[in-house]
Amino acid sequence: MFLASCSSKTSTMSKNSVPFPGMTVTRADYKLSKDVSAELEVKSWSALGGLLKGAKAVGEQKKELRQGVVKGYGLDLVSQIAVYRLLDANPNFDYLTNIRVVKEYTTKNMILFKKYTTKVKIIAKGITLNTEK
Repeated sequence: MFLASCSSKTSTMSKNSVPFPGMTVTRADYKLSKDVSAELEVKSWSALGGLLKGAKAVGEQKKELRQGVVKGYGLDLVSQIAVYRLLDANPNFDYLTNIRVVKEYTTKNMILFKKYTTKVKIIAKGITLNTEK
């Protein structure tokens, strides 16, 4: 029996500049891709006022954590898993830029417990360095 249900959506964007480590590049030294994206859905629950909790990322192994870390951006764990999926789908990218995170939350309150669904979408541009010189 459902007592209440709510849904909210959050978008974040960062304009932080992340310099290339130890090198200087010009426009001719790299290719910038169009926007690419990756999505992740996390289903979680809590009971007894938060004393019991559980979470599962849809499509991820339970005992394996795969995350992509982007320096200069304060990404939470769920966003890092989505970045890993984006990089895994595009292995030719050397760097990511213009990273945008869109999160959608859904909560269902039941009599003794709550169910949460979080959908995260990472949108970014990929940078591929030209090494053919």
